[in-house]
Amino acid sequence: MVPAGYISPDAEIIQVPTVAIDEICCNERKVDFIKVDAEGGEYQIYQGMKKIIRRDRPMIVLEFNAVREGAAALMDLILETHGTLKYLGSDGAIHDVTSERIMSENVGEDWLLFLH
Repeated sequence: MVPAGYISPDAEIIQVPTVAIDEICCNERKVDFIKVDAEGGEYQIYQGMKKIIRRDRPMIVLEFNAVREGAAALMDLILETHGTLKYLGSDGAIHDVTSERIMSENVGEDWLLFLH
């Protein structure tokens, strides 16, 4: 579901078939890195790569925005899977961060979460 005001009211919504990363990569030897920037589809994508995360423990850079639908559920899933949070700062360094900070600071702006 797209938040109100996120797209033009005149925009045409087109449904496309999807395939989970778990299905695409199940026969790969090892997945080392995943980048997710899906403008609101991050929760569904993360759900569709849980087997690969468990199997390979890849580095993941995931764009997270607290105002997107499903943000709280995605945060819970990330914490359940990874335990701790880090983000990639504008300085290029990886920093520790709390879920409380991500959900309350710079609301509406994207965080680049670094998960490993």
